[in-house]
Amino acid sequence: MTAVTSTTILLLVIVMLLRSTTMAFTFYHPTTSRRSIVVQQQRRPSANTIQQPQKIATTTTTQLSARYGPKEEMPDPTKEDDDFFANQDQWETENKIRLDTQRIEFQNLLNQILTTTAKDPSTILPGLLSKNVDLFLNMRGFEGVQLMKEAMQEAEESGDEERVGRVSLAVDAILNFMEEFVDQAKMMDSVNKELLGKIIRAMTGAKATKDDDEEDEKEEEDDDDGEKDQIQRAEERLDQVLEHEKENFTPGFLRHIEGECTRIANAPKMTRESARLLQMMRVIQARVVEELGKDLGEGALVLGQ
Repeated sequence: MTAVTSTTILLLVIVMLLRSTTMAFTFYHPTTSRRSIVVQQQRRPSANTIQQPQKIATTTTTQLSARYGPKEEMPDPTKEDDDFFANQDQWETENKIRLDTQRIEFQNLLNQILTTTAKDPSTILPGLLSKNVDLFLNMRGFEGVQLMKEAMQEAEESGDEERVGRVSLAVDAILNFMEEFVDQAKMMDSVNKELLGKIIRAMTGAKATKDDDEEDEKEEEDDDDGEKDQIQRAEERLDQVLEHEKENFTPGFLRHIEGECTRIANAPKMTRESARLLQMMRVIQARVVEELGKDLGEGALVLGQ
């Protein structure tokens, strides 16, 4: 009886040991820990739980086009270089043609001066140089110096002392003429600007002379005058200054007015003030032509128009 009981107890102990070993193996499997199993059991949805649809990341058309769409066309540096070199080549070709033409014209002028110097330079030389003003004006500083230097070198290489002296005199004559021409152009420009400013001040009623100051003081005292009276007084002042300065009206002054009109009209931006000034300049131009036509006759007015 005692042996059976001990055997039964031993079997129970063995069964309990085997059961505990199986449980330990289940919860401490080398590939899955007990904690992970518990977490998975907690996260497992129940049958009554409504599953929410997963949100799929979307990408807008704008984002796609920003990354994969057409990109702005970048300028082709090779094409720009080709255009630059093409324009550069064209400029060099045109400049070479201009310099060659200029050299030929200067050589012809120099030969005419050398021939004229042997005859009567005092009477013929000024007129000959005046006919070639455009040649001198189109010359750049270094270009004119280079042409004169080449002329002197060519004369020295010839070994003819007389020719060297004549070429030297011709070059000096050209330089003196250009210097006098520039000085006279500056003086005439200053005179024309002063005369034009005097006429503009007369039209606008600005104070230009002592007599005008006295008249303006009287006008300021009369506050009841209307706009028509002011226009009439401006016309009277304009008539007076045109009559007084009529002797100074020259073709050069008319060209000066035309140049100012062209400069204002070709300005990048036309403001209200510049438009009024242009209109005033056109009126002055017409009145100057009218004053000159009084002495020259009706034919001058027709030609002036």
